[in-house]
Amino acid sequence: MDDSISILKQTLEWKAQDQQVALATVVKTWGSAPRRSGSMMCINSNLEFQGSVSGGCVETAVIDQAMTVIKTGQAQLLEFGVSNEQAWEVGLACGGNIEIHVWPVTGAAVYTLTEVVELNQQNRALVLSIGLDQQAQLELLTDDLINSAVVVDQLNISARQALRSDRPVIVEQGTRSFLQPFNPEINVYIVGAVHISQQLIAMIQQLGFTVYVIDPRAAFATEQRFPNINLVQKWPNEFFAEQNLNHRSAVITLTHDPKFDDPALQSALNSNAFYIGALGSRKTHASRVERLRAEGFTESQLDRIDAPIGLDIKASNPAEIAVSIAAGLVLTLRQDE
Repeated sequence: MDDSISILKQTLEWKAQDQQVALATVVKTWGSAPRRSGSMMCINSNLEFQGSVSGGCVETAVIDQAMTVIKTGQAQLLEFGVSNEQAWEVGLACGGNIEIHVWPVTGAAVYTLTEVVELNQQNRALVLSIGLDQQAQLELLTDDLINSAVVVDQLNISARQALRSDRPVIVEQGTRSFLQPFNPEINVYIVGAVHISQQLIAMIQQLGFTVYVIDPRAAFATEQRFPNINLVQKWPNEFFAEQNLNHRSAVITLTHDPKFDDPALQSALNSNAFYIGALGSRKTHASRVERLRAEGFTESQLDRIDAPIGLDIKASNPAEIAVSIAAGLVLTLRQDE
């Protein structure tokens, strides 16, 4: 589960218990700040808290300010950094600066946060806009609104950017607003229940992504070889016809066999998948490209395929190839940040 969603759930649980709660969010960082923008912490009036905004450096000061925010009902924008005397007092000597927005969760905000959690559980993409002023006004932007061709204002453009990069964006429209994305989980679809897949699965899971292994060959796709995995004994084109491949999907083909790999690649190329990778030598890929080109795919579409797959780390065995693939996937996911 996304850390931010866990924190929102805790916030709502406390509110259901009639406790007073403040939410603190890292809205901007400079240098080597220990927590990235979007990191969250919730604090209640009993001084209980969940989450982190600095890895321990400024939490005490933020909790103290949260008590003031709860008491006054007005949000505060805090800044800590190595040039700030208070930062040394609270322990932020790591060389970075952070800006943290602390706001009280009251009234309509409870309903908005409830909707964020519910839509996230439905695998919907959304962006929460928070005003960086004392009122901390909230606005929820859902995927249908964000992707609307009709609505093209700066808020929507920035919301699309936040979802695409999976990073918050600050918008200046008279007042500053912080756009925090809540994306669906990342699904990695591996075509081919082969040796490299066995090595790659563990790495993908460690990254916190959900893994599916697709292979119609009963002798390959067995529970014994792939225990506790989403194992799909279907032809790739049949399986992908049932899926919603989107900007949080990655498709990796590892069989070396065109009758398995090509249909999977066609499905991926016709989707908004953020990563498409195919195992094989340059010669193998050149033949693959010719087949796909004959099916009508354009050069810009074909350029989306990472092949030979993964980063060039001179991998020579299945485990090393798996490392290169996992690294290439993460690089593609984060390259716009």
